[in-house]
Amino acid sequence: MNFDQYQSKFEKEQESARHKLLQKKKNDKIKQKIHDDKTQEIHARNLLMKEEMKRKEELQRELEEQELRSTGGIDCRLLLKPYEVEGEDDKVILSPDVLTKLADQDAFRFGPFCFAISKTGSDNITTHCGVREFTCETGFVGLPKKVIKSLNISKLEEVEYINMKYILLPKVKYLKFRPKENKFFNIIQVKLCLEENLKYHTTISLNDTITIWYKGESYDMSVVSMLPEDKGTLVDADVEVDLDHSEEYSKPVESTSLSSSNNNIASNSKSVATVATTAPETVSTVFFNDAVNILEYPEPDDGPDCILFKFKLPSNSVLVRRFSKTDTIDYLFEVLSKLINIEKGSFQLSAQYPKRTIANDGSMATIASSGFQNRQEMLHVIVL
Repeated sequence: MNFDQYQSKFEKEQESARHKLLQKKKNDKIKQKIHDDKTQEIHARNLLMKEEMKRKEELQRELEEQELRSTGGIDCRLLLKPYEVEGEDDKVILSPDVLTKLADQDAFRFGPFCFAISKTGSDNITTHCGVREFTCETGFVGLPKKVIKSLNISKLEEVEYINMKYILLPKVKYLKFRPKENKFFNIIQVKLCLEENLKYHTTISLNDTITIWYKGESYDMSVVSMLPEDKGTLVDADVEVDLDHSEEYSKPVESTSLSSSNNNIASNSKSVATVATTAPETVSTVFFNDAVNILEYPEPDDGPDCILFKFKLPSNSVLVRRFSKTDTIDYLFEVLSKLINIEKGSFQLSAQYPKRTIANDGSMATIASSGFQNRQEMLHVIVL
């Protein structure tokens, strides 16, 4: 027997065995790594699932708490067929079965009923309303004009259903209205007029359109700002009311009665001040004198330190212009004289509440120190 040949064969077998063992260890290590990676991945996935479930549970709990705060636990959701009813307020007419549903849940403890209301569709417009009475047919809701306007409904017959949901609303603290037309500023007792009209409304929402009536004439206004939220109730609320420029003032329109010479002035970029007349369809414009540079008399931006003056002219038109509270009375007369093209010493101003006359005596007293503190003031121009 050849010993060397036997030894060589044995060594080869040993080498092969060692190679297989090393390969097995390597494969086992790879398998273990794959197993560990999968285990880690499954663990991480489970953690993510638990975190997601926890997040969903917290979100659901927040939604339930929010729902409880917004409804007081009253569950009243309605899908109703609309029809129009008379009235300029925000109070709808519902059926007796809705009253029963609310009474069964003791909704009376929260005071007057308020609802979020929207039309079915994709425009996602929502407003809010109160309830006038529970006398209509089951499955229907009577909508006054204010609610129809606020939902931007042009043809009510084209709206198949209205969504409604009982809701609790905070008391409104601040409202800012934008009249559609300048003619609203012809009203002298604006605050009293607004208070008298708003008392007929239970709720109000941002972007709502409401109709104000004064001496048999209607004035449409939109809600452009409100606090503390973008919706609220007016019941037993102490509300601060503010007025923005009218939409007509924001987009001045030249009167068709302007002469061609005035049109030439406008084309040469002369500044204009819009004036509302007593006729609702007429808007006249008063141009600055040619010798006056508008940069000498800049109108301040709206803010807490500004007062919106409404000057009632002898022609019965109303000119609207902002002044800073720190401007002097002499400066007010100077700017006004340029706007109405009357010499500064040829007119004086009269205030009705309290009744007093403001003469053009070159006073360097500020507007604020002269007793003008309201956000809006009405003055009559009296030509001497």
